[in-house]
Amino acid sequence: MQIPPIDTAHFENLGSTVEVALSQGRLFTPTGRYALKQFHFHTPSEHRINEEYYPLEVHFVFKDPAGRVAVVGFVFELIEAGSGDALFENILSRVHRIASPGTSVRVFRLSFGHLAGHLESNPIYQYSGSLTTPPCTENVAWYISSEPISLSVKNFNAIKHVLKFNSRYTQNIPGESNLLEVAASELHPITHEVKPVQHELK
Repeated sequence: MQIPPIDTAHFENLGSTVEVALSQGRLFTPTGRYALKQFHFHTPSEHRINEEYYPLEVHFVFKDPAGRVAVVGFVFELIEAGSGDALFENILSRVHRIASPGTSVRVFRLSFGHLAGHLESNPIYQYSGSLTTPPCTENVAWYISSEPISLSVKNFNAIKHVLKFNSRYTQNIPGESNLLEVAASELHPITHEVKPVQHELK
């Protein structure tokens, strides 16, 4: 993942998430080269790593010339004292300015070098899945860093106040039981047996 320093960008509340739209940045994978379109946030995390949920997750969304999508994700862990990753502390320190859907604010001096280094220096979980927001496009190449990045409690509370809860329910691996159906069957039993198999990253 290569993203040059950005002088300024729009940070917008879409109603479903908060997003920074970018037109610079590249992701190089064995299947091709992708261009960065935006990154956005989910609280709590949409992935579990070794059975653990994290308080926040960020998704960097890339597309190639053929329209194929790749997403790079990072989960966050909170620190009580001091500041976490400078990039996200910078961005989320302004999230209170976009508390209402449809509002936006400028963010400045975004540097992604440390984030790219974090991705390169830790194991990466990779799988083919779908987007977690409408239109839930399938055949998305997912790359999830196995190690969390740090964020202050102060700025986590700020984004949680805006997003509330905007994560998708844990999904199973393709071809296995639909976990939403499994949960619904506990409330309204159906005639056939469904055996859930949790999908998580280990």
